[in-house]
Amino acid sequence: DGRLVRWDLRNGTHRELFSTGGFGGRLFRAVAFDAGGEVVVAGDGDGYVVGLESAGGEPIYALPAHGAVVRDLAIAGRRAISVSQTGDLAVTGAASGRRLLHVRAHGDEANTVEVAPDGATLYTGASDGIVKVWDLSRLRATRHGPHHHTPLVACRLLTGGRRMVTIDESGAGRVWDTTKGRLIEAFDLEAPHVAAAVVSADGRTVAWVASRERGGWDPGTLYVRSPPMEWTARTRTPAREAGLALESGDHGLLVVTDDATLARYSLAGGAPAGQLMNVGWNAGWGGLLVTPDGRRVIAGSWTTQDFARKRLLVFDLASGKRERELVRNSEPLTCMALRGSGELIAGTSRGELTTFDLASGARRTRTGAHAGGVRSLVVAGDGQVVTAGADGTVKLWPPGLDGPPAVLAEEFEAGGLAVSPSGRLFGGWNAAWTFHVWDARPCIAAARFTANDRISAVQMLPGDRNVVVVEATGALHFLRLHPTVPP
Repeated sequence: DGRLVRWDLRNGTHRELFSTGGFGGRLFRAVAFDAGGEVVVAGDGDGYVVGLESAGGEPIYALPAHGAVVRDLAIAGRRAISVSQTGDLAVTGAASGRRLLHVRAHGDEANTVEVAPDGATLYTGASDGIVKVWDLSRLRATRHGPHHHTPLVACRLLTGGRRMVTIDESGAGRVWDTTKGRLIEAFDLEAPHVAAAVVSADGRTVAWVASRERGGWDPGTLYVRSPPMEWTARTRTPAREAGLALESGDHGLLVVTDDATLARYSLAGGAPAGQLMNVGWNAGWGGLLVTPDGRRVIAGSWTTQDFARKRLLVFDLASGKRERELVRNSEPLTCMALRGSGELIAGTSRGELTTFDLASGARRTRTGAHAGGVRSLVVAGDGQVVTAGADGTVKLWPPGLDGPPAVLAEEFEAGGLAVSPSGRLFGGWNAAWTFHVWDARPCIAAARFTANDRISAVQMLPGDRNVVVVEATGALHFLRLHPTVPP
């Protein structure tokens, strides 16, 4: 509507600096502060670069810098850099409005401009998907960055200026090394028709708006998320039926792979931290748990080669030695979880939920849960139990397992379940290699991630933001979730 409004991000207050009633009735398309925060420099739909006094919005100058819409602005010291719909690049005095330099930067619409911290290098992006690197002193393009296939909507230098994130209209993103021009990482927002996007200085957060409604994306909504991949590691051997657990204190991740070896990985970056022990068989069939005191690992229970192994064994985590057999059951245990009350809950191949005393291994209760077997179970923070069965249902049980469950999903065919330590988020993965996350309050779809191969295990970490996904190939993906991402 032509208004220019200044907001205080600390308290949410705002002040209207400019409206259509004054200074030519301009419709602004880009805005930036000068280095001292005293002048607001804005670009309008007619190609003018306008300088306004920051505190009161008093006009200082209006310069016809371009012959078409100003698409983006940046400040480099005392200079304002603007790019336009016709591909032009103009350099003007931020405070004076004096015209300094003008050049044709791109053969297509120029959409973005970014200035390096040293003020000597400039980056521009255009609708042809090309990023150019400029020597600002001579206003000469020196090289190109990674090419995109659709128009660029965002270029952001990260802290230090050695990396840049670029995002195009299709939602495809690139992280690249500005010193060498090489691609570091590619990611996808999976959001067609991105109208505008911004990236945080540390590169972890992206916010964007959609230009049209398609595939559930609402053009009236601001979406925020982090690039999906924080780190990826690979186990020594495949992990087709992985066991996965979090160490006490959240310092490391424990993984059992197909060779029955228990290994530790650092959560900080995915680096292997040593092979701990051999648990005797693959723990993916019955699960892998760390006791509340962090001193022991419970692994179980049976393999397809030896159906007699219907038991859970306890290992000392420090020495790797087997301490004792905790449970020997009359039927295969397919999954298990611990509750703070010192109780172990296990699902069986017959579809029952059985509870055991953690200290003695004595059975407490037995409840019928699913037809055809319990595939996975997790315990939420409030003691409620979520189960997935071979019958395709996902159910939410009261803490005592003494009442009828709520059916959360049908025909889901879950390969397994996971829950965040707070109990707020829970998820399940299926045969389509996809991990779905639901928000329990309210129970709505929150996010999803599609792996490159079959998912064999998932661990949700404290904070309701991070997830580790293990593929059958042995790849470990450390992911960040944001609840505002639509399904």
